[in-house]
Amino acid sequence: MNVFRTIGVLFSIMTVSSLVFIAVVMAQYPWLAPEKKWVVNKSGSGGSYIPTDRYNFNRMKAAGICMLAVYVLPMIMRPKDFLYNFNGYFTGVITYIFLLPMFVNIM
Repeated sequence: MNVFRTIGVLFSIMTVSSLVFIAVVMAQYPWLAPEKKWVVNKSGSGGSYIPTDRYNFNRMKAAGICMLAVYVLPMIMRPKDFLYNFNGYFTGVITYIFLLPMFVNIM
């Protein structure tokens, strides 16, 4: 039984750390990422990136926000219920995040 608890704890730590990492990475990158062009050196070995005047929409940031919005969407859609039952919502979200690997393994 100790093996299952240990595996559950490890998966929970990996889930929480990946959610934190996703949030940190999304905070670092802008919505409009500058486009860069690779220019090869005259000698032919290596090169460098040169910024251009074009910008690209960061689709990964939009996908990450949609993915993380799943955790806060019930709180946004029912704010009055959320305020009255804050302890239950907060405990539920934390429990869900920590037990998510268990639910995935059972399915």
